[in-house]
Amino acid sequence: MIDKITSWIKNYCTENEIESLIVGISGGIDSSVVSTLCALTNLEVYAVSMPINQIKSQHDLSLDHGKWLTENYKNVHHLTIDLSSLYNHFQKSLSLFESDHAFANSKSRLRMVTLHHISGSSKGIVVGTGNKVEDFGVGFYTKYGDGGVDISPIADLMKSEVWELGKKLNILQSIIDAPPTDGLWEDGRTDKDQFGGLTYEQLEEAMLDSSSKFYTQYNQSQYSKKMKTKNLIITSFLAVFLFSCTNGDTEKIISTPVVKENVNSIYLDDLSEIYNNALPAIVAIRIDTFMGPSGSGSGFIWDDEGRIATNSHVVREAAAFLDSDIIVAFHDGYEFKANLIAHDIYSDLAILEVEYPDFYEYKPLSLGDSSMVSVGNQAIAIGNPFGENFTLTSGIISAIGRARPDLETNFLIGSVIQHDASINPGNSGGPLFNSNGEVIGINAQIASRSGSSSGIGFAIPINTAKRVIPSLITKKYYEHSLLGIGATEKLTYERKKQLEIEDQVLGIEVTYVDPDGPSGDSGLTGRNENDPGDIIIAIKKDNLEFKVKSFSGLVNFLNENTIPGDVIKLTVIRGNENLNLNVKLGFRPLIN
Repeated sequence: MIDKITSWIKNYCTENEIESLIVGISGGIDSSVVSTLCALTNLEVYAVSMPINQIKSQHDLSLDHGKWLTENYKNVHHLTIDLSSLYNHFQKSLSLFESDHAFANSKSRLRMVTLHHISGSSKGIVVGTGNKVEDFGVGFYTKYGDGGVDISPIADLMKSEVWELGKKLNILQSIIDAPPTDGLWEDGRTDKDQFGGLTYEQLEEAMLDSSSKFYTQYNQSQYSKKMKTKNLIITSFLAVFLFSCTNGDTEKIISTPVVKENVNSIYLDDLSEIYNNALPAIVAIRIDTFMGPSGSGSGFIWDDEGRIATNSHVVREAAAFLDSDIIVAFHDGYEFKANLIAHDIYSDLAILEVEYPDFYEYKPLSLGDSSMVSVGNQAIAIGNPFGENFTLTSGIISAIGRARPDLETNFLIGSVIQHDASINPGNSGGPLFNSNGEVIGINAQIASRSGSSSGIGFAIPINTAKRVIPSLITKKYYEHSLLGIGATEKLTYERKKQLEIEDQVLGIEVTYVDPDGPSGDSGLTGRNENDPGDIIIAIKKDNLEFKVKSFSGLVNFLNENTIPGDVIKLTVIRGNENLNLNVKLGFRPLIN
């Protein structure tokens, strides 16, 4: 059944030239199954948590499922868009028309509009909303009343079948065991409450057998639901078109291009909610030695095991001191000893295991998707600058795709995020958040002549951490792809003139090829006293091709898209020829 459903979705998308699948996830079994089925298609999937004054335990299940999806499926982006403030304004405007049921439906409409907006800006379709109370809408309906979606892959399934699918898909047990709910009711009511006290098992029995002892109760519940719809406030969302007048009496519709919108584009004035939600999972780190404190930094709870993510440079010196201890301090005053599991110099990342006492409760931060970060987005940092623990600063994303030295070797850290939130010594290892309260980076460096903040801070992207840290936990190391060359950052105007290269050509000039490295026998040539080096203009792995405009861009491509052992194709200019050279990537030397 799983293969049949995913094939049907893929065929539908192919026939209709659809590029992405949009799914609302509420923490319930239905949306968890639908989003996982979508993930199995290998199409781009946006799984969206949309809390609206939602009970925390219900929203936590949504966040847990989103985290599980992104850890298991690389094609899934998990977004959290808190609609509470927007809904509260809406509710206040309609205070003369109090109706719990009507407001629950309005919440579902708000969720649907959000999903359809995302789908409209990403050439996608809405496959599920995470709602239950949808009496109106377009598209398919399930047996239980869901609607408002473009397609519904589980429309014909009974709830018992959905649960079985969930087990086969390895959905989190906490979701399978949770009472089904759509998260639309502020009193926390479940689907059972909405169905007149019937469980899904009883409901299905009544639906299939009119002689069932539950049939009367089921029938009354359906009748009650129909009566309630008469009092609903139906909000219509109209498409807006741009019109221009012509010389005649007619009006002409001017089409506007679909632009993929950045989902992190909200800018918050009040950051207190993000701060208060994140604070329990953030730590101040110090290194205690027999000579006294040796260093300090920041970190945050990475996973459900309570492990702490931080920078390599914050904790790696602890191994150099005998009888040194890594201490992590929480905002509530508790301090615990931590042990270094492993660190990676090349990405400047480390992971710690904490010796928690049995009574202490902890929860990880929600991780975002750094590939969705754009210049101009809000940047929020929390850390411990100069020992001033748990300090919040904010600014904007200033640049993306930087390549920065790792502070220890000659290699570069790729895809680094630059921002202007004030960070200083002590912030290293602390989280950088987006306006959804998700971690998008781990603060690591500043550019400064004075040693303190000058408005140029750098963070390791969280997607890099998602690749590196799991390997540090399981293998104690991470293998970085190695091309084995040196090159100019870019091909300058002056160098183009010297080499008589056309102005429109962009690329980098190879200055060195390690003869014993991966590129040594590829035919790639570096610059010497007599001859120029090859000009790399493109790199390709499988069907993914990237035009090389800078050495930083090449580093970023290798960092994000390759692993050691991959074969990549370089397109180079040599004299008047364009050549394609294959290179099997190696790995950087392992350093502990």
